[in-house]
Amino acid sequence: MADNSNKIHFLIRGPNLTKKYKTAVSLHSHSELSREGLGFVPRYASRIPILSTFYRLEQNRYLAKKGIGFDFRRAYWIPPLSPESVLESERKRIESDLQMHALVSLSDHDTVSKIGSSPPCLEWTVSINSIELHLGIYNLPSDQAKNISSQLVTQSGRLNQRRLLELLSWLNENQDVLIVLNHPFADLTSSGSERVKQTVMELIRKGRDIIHALEINGYRPWKENKEIAQLAARFSLGLVGGGDRHGYAPNAILSLTNAHTFCEYVEEVRYDRRGIVAIMPEYCKNLVARKLQAAVDFFRFPPTGWATNQHWMDRVFFQLEDGVVRPLSYYWNHTIPLWAKPATWFLQLLASRYAWSTIQALFRSNEIPLSSAQVAVLSDWENSFLLSHS
Repeated sequence: MADNSNKIHFLIRGPNLTKKYKTAVSLHSHSELSREGLGFVPRYASRIPILSTFYRLEQNRYLAKKGIGFDFRRAYWIPPLSPESVLESERKRIESDLQMHALVSLSDHDTVSKIGSSPPCLEWTVSINSIELHLGIYNLPSDQAKNISSQLVTQSGRLNQRRLLELLSWLNENQDVLIVLNHPFADLTSSGSERVKQTVMELIRKGRDIIHALEINGYRPWKENKEIAQLAARFSLGLVGGGDRHGYAPNAILSLTNAHTFCEYVEEVRYDRRGIVAIMPEYCKNLVARKLQAAVDFFRFPPTGWATNQHWMDRVFFQLEDGVVRPLSYYWNHTIPLWAKPATWFLQLLASRYAWSTIQALFRSNEIPLSSAQVAVLSDWENSFLLSHS
């Protein structure tokens, strides 16, 4: 029976949490197995001075050659790190910095990730009424994970709400699976925040028994995350922390528990509808600066010790009319065109230690409005506050 006691801890400074919680859970990480769409490129490239000029020239040249403009929905990029590197960095961060037992999973887009002892998981992309939603499907049975993933992904493009609920009910038949609605209010397709909220609210009302938890996301604004916590309390849903990392920076939001295995953690969230979320210090930094850092990470050369040596051009892919998917380096012959060099030089400059120190100084303001009373609470890792739904 649900005890409806979701809590959020702000881990700002102070002693570790091993006296109260033994385990930290890292959910929602992306590796090179994820395909991140580039359909947004035309919307932004046409607005950026100088770059917009070259963007139009390249599109016109492609149009003259092919008779049709390039569709960026057929292009994607992949994060820089292997699944093994992501898992190891998350585990090391928890065990070394927090001195806690680590439970770590990956949730690559529409691809089951199971490396070593990590449970089979994926982030399932669905579309309802042109609204894109992401569902974290955690702890699939190992012997069925590939088949389940294939069935889900095959039907992703032609779902209505009724069929989605049927598939979630089917998943729910496995008692060890955890179903989480990730970053529920994120407007991923520029459909309008009100349409997104309306779609999500209707889905939760009808599927509250088969959607086990909502996610507090590491790259969403605090105001939105607080609304999600209140929504979870309102519908007696669990709450989980999802970092949503795509680069080198570790997840800024974790979950806490005394469970020793992933199955035990699933039981706590799914059946007790109880989640303890841990917000790490980096989340309290300016969100714009953190997103900029994630973008810079994509273009930078990997720091020493990371198991990747790919240039960023080898991590951007295009599918042209022949149907063959090739990396950008193939079309650019491994050489950045003159028109693109200023942008890449600028991003590489941002990646330097001295430039980043300046950027952090410019974006020092905190997105989380804290009263003096709350500041006192946040100064101790052991304290937390319970978010009500009012």
